[in-house]
Amino acid sequence: MNDNEIIGLFLKRDERAIEHTRAAYDERCMQIAYGILKNRQDAEEVVSDAYLVLWRSFETDTPRNLPAFLYRIVRNQALIRYDRENANKRSVKEAVPLSELEDCLPSDGDLQSQLDERELTGLINAFLRTLPVCDRRIFICRYFAGMEVKNIAAKYGLGSSRVKMSLFRSRKKLKEMLTKEGYFNE
Repeated sequence: MNDNEIIGLFLKRDERAIEHTRAAYDERCMQIAYGILKNRQDAEEVVSDAYLVLWRSFETDTPRNLPAFLYRIVRNQALIRYDRENANKRSVKEAVPLSELEDCLPSDGDLQSQLDERELTGLINAFLRTLPVCDRRIFICRYFAGMEVKNIAAKYGLGSSRVKMSLFRSRKKLKEMLTKEGYFNE
């Protein structure tokens, strides 16, 4: 069943929509949730919660891209779960390697005083479109799905050092682009 047919089921409030969505996207949803939570049971619960959020979202919105919409829900649900479970016990090793991006992204205070989150998102999306396909995939696997470097390397048949270098160069280019856009003082 294709995405348009699944969306049609959601719009008709047909519960088979969840079954078909699960059949088509469950594996990738689990990868995203597990990449953030590092716990299979928690990842399964988050993915189940995400399907409920997806079901409810059709009451007010119809996504243009079903898998992207679903993956964003899964990621957000996993991050909420991670924050809730780790609020009092922050570990040195983060579930999502966002600390690697700290030097390239403005702090929350700077962001609020300069541009809203949507503008920053638009800039990052534009930046990603400038990267070669392989580097873009590596960047998204690391910073969207929270995959470890060794897993990215295995997925794309690359060495870990190649993945690390790609991430380093991409972060550097991102910071340069955001500096040009006025997010940082030069």
